[in-house]
Amino acid sequence: MCGVILMNDEKNKKGENIKDLSAREKRKEFTLAKDFRVVRNIEQKIAPVNDEKDVLRLLCDSLYDTGKYQGVFYFMINKDKKIIDEYSRGINNISLEDLNDMILKEKSKCFIYPVEKRDIFVGIEQCEDCEILKKSNSEAIISLPLEYQGVVKGLFSVLLEKDKAYDSHEQNQLVALADLVSFKLNKINVGRTLGLVRKELGNEEDLFSLFVDHIPAAVFIKDHNSRYIFTNQFFRKIIGHDESHLGKKPHELYSKEIADVLLENDRKALKEGLIECEEKVPDKSGTLRLYNSQKFVINRHKKEPLIGGISIDITDKRDYQSRLEYFIRLHQILRETANEILRSELSEETYSELLKRSIEIVPGAESGSLLIKKGDGRYHFVGAINYDINTLKDISLSPEEVMHGKSYEPVIVNPNKVDDRLDKETRRKLMRARKGKEIKSTLSIPSVIDNEILAIFSLDNHKEKNAFDDTAIETAKMLGQQVSVLLRKISLEEEIKKERTRLKYLATHDPVTNLPNRRFLEEKFNEYITWAKEKGRKFSLMQLDINRFRHINEVFGHFS
Repeated sequence: MCGVILMNDEKNKKGENIKDLSAREKRKEFTLAKDFRVVRNIEQKIAPVNDEKDVLRLLCDSLYDTGKYQGVFYFMINKDKKIIDEYSRGINNISLEDLNDMILKEKSKCFIYPVEKRDIFVGIEQCEDCEILKKSNSEAIISLPLEYQGVVKGLFSVLLEKDKAYDSHEQNQLVALADLVSFKLNKINVGRTLGLVRKELGNEEDLFSLFVDHIPAAVFIKDHNSRYIFTNQFFRKIIGHDESHLGKKPHELYSKEIADVLLENDRKALKEGLIECEEKVPDKSGTLRLYNSQKFVINRHKKEPLIGGISIDITDKRDYQSRLEYFIRLHQILRETANEILRSELSEETYSELLKRSIEIVPGAESGSLLIKKGDGRYHFVGAINYDINTLKDISLSPEEVMHGKSYEPVIVNPNKVDDRLDKETRRKLMRARKGKEIKSTLSIPSVIDNEILAIFSLDNHKEKNAFDDTAIETAKMLGQQVSVLLRKISLEEEIKKERTRLKYLATHDPVTNLPNRRFLEEKFNEYITWAKEKGRKFSLMQLDINRFRHINEVFGHFS
């Protein structure tokens, strides 16, 4: 499912653009964001572990040791929803009996919801009936299910501060960890089953078939010519084959590209005895899925050997890795862009460069414009890509006229409906600025500072109405947040510059007459002396004596 991010040619091109932009930073040392680093560290720690309990304890210890959580725990349950294993860090006043009671009597949504709905649960004491929060004196809890091939076998939870509980980055990190650990637990379970399969192969076939049909993974046996001679129920259900595929080779079932890979791996297994590989096979709907397969030789007395195999679907895991790499590169590009803008003066070129970067990284974007809210309370166009900016500069929009509305989140809008709000002259100018291009879909991205939308990116697609997917929206959200920080920094720097200018003026001018004072004279006099020496030039100093100036001093003071 890597295609979730870069499914078609255009999105592949976006990925290449991101790689090209990232290459500009090769001379600098790049450190992963802290959340990504936590996931990677845990993945490395559990990689060599082959015991389920050890994997889960490592997860809890690693998360608790980050110092981000008030407590971390997990438990595993049987089919009767009774706890068969548990472990915790930072939680002392909750016993195993308490946990069992909460589950069996359905007293805590933080346990029941993830187990029954197979989804993340976020609970806050003030708004959720969560028994665990009351007993732990914590502000919030996030719980996630641990699944074996779609069956929830337990969950892990973290206790944390309330303001962090609804942070999307925090939730995404924990979801990624739940997927990672679930995959690892499933792999351990399948590996154990694989050993039993090989051990039991010599027993009667009925017992073997019954046993293998209950394995939650695709199990198959081929002859030495790679013809299928056995598949279990899971294989037939997921891959979509029936009994008619038995006796057939991969080339009779799949495309040449897929079959060639399967045959090559079968040959390696026959040669080496046991291999682990990754293979793509279409499911019953025709969608390609990625499997981690272990293939092994089954030797038979005075007969040709067989090829046994067991495969686990890792498409979602690979998708997570691709998304992780994508957003790491995205963070890097946004930081680079922000630093470049802060080093330069704000101008039309600066805004255009920011828009150009936005179009390069947001999947589906082809053109765009940038609106900034100015002192008159209206939004003005300050930058555009693939549009006529000079025409757009003549247009200003009220908050009610902008297509985004009042939402603080990125939204997908139909530009044709929005244009109906505008007067005839404004619509005419917009059409002229678009150079005759029809807009099929627009992704509108706000930049919010102090609960006020100060800037709006409009990224357009001219080919399809559904050009922007979930990845585009998530990318746009990150972009909007980064630009909000950038605009706040620029605003603060402008305020600092104004304050410095004001203090400089007060230090060099008389507060009563607003005329330059003695300090101003000394500074300028020194500047001219330096200039005269460097240029070999002369200059004159004129002194004026004002009659009856004593009277001014007596009335307004000597400081005047």
